[in-house]
Amino acid sequence: MIAVYKRELRSAFTTISAPLFIALLLMVVGIYGSALHFKGGLPEFEYLISNIAFVLLIVIPILTMRGLSEERRARTDQLLYSLPLRSTDIVLGKFLALLTVFTIPVLLMCLWPPLMSLYGEVVMPTAYTAITGFYLLGAALIAIGLFLSSLTENPLVSAVLSFGVMLLGFLMPGIASLLSNASSTAFTTFTVLIVLLMCVLRAFTGSNWLAITIGAILELSLTAVCLLDYTLLEGSAHTFLSAFYIFERLNNFIYGLFDLTGVVYYLSVIFLFLFLCVQNLDKRRWQ
Repeated sequence: MIAVYKRELRSAFTTISAPLFIALLLMVVGIYGSALHFKGGLPEFEYLISNIAFVLLIVIPILTMRGLSEERRARTDQLLYSLPLRSTDIVLGKFLALLTVFTIPVLLMCLWPPLMSLYGEVVMPTAYTAITGFYLLGAALIAIGLFLSSLTENPLVSAVLSFGVMLLGFLMPGIASLLSNASSTAFTTFTVLIVLLMCVLRAFTGSNWLAITIGAILELSLTAVCLLDYTLLEGSAHTFLSAFYIFERLNNFIYGLFDLTGVVYYLSVIFLFLFLCVQNLDKRRWQ
């Protein structure tokens, strides 16, 4: 894992992705920080975090797009598979290298609250709690981007795909608010999700029968619940879609609350997508 970590970190800084990522993120922090704090006179550093969270939609895909897709394009993934390394070592090495790149601008951001305190009163616990939430959000998005980069050999496709998925997570609260609490809405929503799950299973296992069987079982179970008591599904679509509010979880940190639920949520997202990435690499290793 350490060898992969060093290799990936060296690769990130010898290409444009890491320097561009750091420069873009610090540029946005500088612009918004100057506007909000020095020109606007706001002492709350957490407002800056709230305003710049959206920029992760742009910079994280830039950082992760070459993670595994470049290996597939250059066929160097075959070299990795030939080494005495587990897929877990490869994925963790790459993830930790990308996380190290993300850590650099975040550490520089940590210097901003003391700088602001020279010109006014800053609530340090709230400021650093917001930074912690921002860091966890970024780490979760890196895990998502790394997994998506393992699905294609084209880095540009990987970046576009990552941006689309992260944008969906950013807009999910607004999308969910458009849905009614009716049972019919929940039934339709869950049916669409079952179809998407079938597509994922087909992509990972290559088995049409497995995907169809699991999809049929889930759809029959959903139908049985509706026939048993149609009202059981009322409001369930909103409850389920709230699991995808990845940006929304940052709000409690911005308000100064060290949300353990949010910490567990982000760590779970990281674990899930790294696990999926490992499974995808294992599948390609034995093809």
